[in-house]
Amino acid sequence: MTGTRKKENRREAILNSSLEIISSEGLRGLTYRAIAKHAKVPLGSTTYYFSSIEEIYIAAYKLFAVRADEYIDKLRDESLNILIKYNPISDQDPENKVQFVDELSEIVTDYIYNMVVKEEKYRLIEAAFLHSALMHDDLKCLLRKRKNDFIGFSERWFSLLNLEKPKHEATIFVGLMLQLEQMQLMRDTAEFEHQFVKESISTFFRKLA
Repeated sequence: MTGTRKKENRREAILNSSLEIISSEGLRGLTYRAIAKHAKVPLGSTTYYFSSIEEIYIAAYKLFAVRADEYIDKLRDESLNILIKYNPISDQDPENKVQFVDELSEIVTDYIYNMVVKEEKYRLIEAAFLHSALMHDDLKCLLRKRKNDFIGFSERWFSLLNLEKPKHEATIFVGLMLQLEQMQLMRDTAEFEHQFVKESISTFFRKLA
């Protein structure tokens, strides 16, 4: 292994361990010593690659965003395929409109399921970053940009539906998704409430279609 590759691996190990600590203890548990112990690297390595804990916050969030956005990319691609398939929705007969709403609601529900069940730690990590962003402007900017990117691609959905205010609808829709994710993270039942989530999404889309 080359020296450059070894350094990259050690840096990635530090960031991976940082995310694991954040998911279980929040940002308060993120210390150089805790990271070094979890990553099984010398304590000096953590300060060598990152001059401050705040620097680790930023780098860890960027790594987290790349991984979490793989699900967003999948949602974007699948949803746009459906929107193109039924576009223009105003020309579709009632049966096709029902099918359109069902297909779109299903993939959105699948995305929420992945975030809440398969990748629950992603939401725990994001919640920790969101809390910390209130005190760190650089982190706040990164979170704001990521949310605006999400709203931006959602706006494209609603533009394809020829809505008068697509950005307005996109903002409401992203808020609904985040609310449903939070509700499912705090649910009393052991099982993900698939039908409730899908029907909530369907109700929103039916009003637009």
